[in-house]
Amino acid sequence: VELVVLACIFLVVRGLIERDRRDRKDQARTDRLADMAVLATGFAHEARNLLHAMNARIDLLRKSVAENKKGTERLNKLDELANGMQHLFTDFLTFARPAEDQLQEADIAALVKQVLDFEQLELERLGITASFEADDTVSRSLVDPGKLKRALLNLIVNARQAMPDGGELKLRVSSQRGR
Repeated sequence: VELVVLACIFLVVRGLIERDRRDRKDQARTDRLADMAVLATGFAHEARNLLHAMNARIDLLRKSVAENKKGTERLNKLDELANGMQHLFTDFLTFARPAEDQLQEADIAALVKQVLDFEQLELERLGITASFEADDTVSRSLVDPGKLKRALLNLIVNARQAMPDGGELKLRVSSQRGR
């Protein structure tokens, strides 16, 4: 009987020791993740500060090219991209408390066209021909324009990367009832 009791005590102690080891490993992993979160947050904060500086320089450039329509258009697109990046970093910095969608009624076709126009020079430089069409049936929809434009930009960049030797990119917006 004493041997059985000793064996049970041994098994319980061994289980407690293994559990303690797992807990320590989990705590070490949690500590490393917390350290990484601090580093990533610092990086995002600094990157956002750089974007603020870039926006200030864009405003200065805009004043100097005010009479050059094409230059102003390009600066406006650059400014829009920088603002999108600022929003992305802001969203990242609040990842523990995700920002709510900023829903508003928007013209989806117009948003797609804006993103495509922004990427047009880079697409042309890479030998990629882009086309866009929208059905007449497409209406305005309730969306977060900033998030939608970032998603569209990501899709276009992915498509661009998939065509290193050039190609054709077709964008089409249509309305499908019931989906």
